[in-house]
Amino acid sequence: MAWGKRIPGADVGARASVDMRSLQYHPVMISAAEAVAICRSLTQPVIGIIQNNPNTNENADVQVLGFSKMVAGGTIARGDQLGPDASGYVAAVTNVGSWVFAIAWEAAALNEIFTGLIIGPHGL
Repeated sequence: MAWGKRIPGADVGARASVDMRSLQYHPVMISAAEAVAICRSLTQPVIGIIQNNPNTNENADVQVLGFSKMVAGGTIARGDQLGPDASGYVAAVTNVGSWVFAIAWEAAALNEIFTGLIIGPHGL
């Protein structure tokens, strides 16, 4: 069962650069427009997971550290290193040169909400 534990000071508010009303628990990155956008590339660093579902230009609540719910883009095993996939979901990362931002706390299948531990972006 997925769960999240908010750590005081471990989330930030930012403007949503696109409509994110159906993208709660997806990975986000900083966009060029001084806002956040859904991250759809292993070559872009994820800053965190969106915790709410804002429309364009509304406040996006982004958790940047700690345990968070996430949406799986495929099969994930407990302990997998995680990054974004091309569809804006969270996926297991194995390719050198990719960005990792979290560790899977529990296993998940495609489209399941699961718990991951956000540790911050770093290269694999």
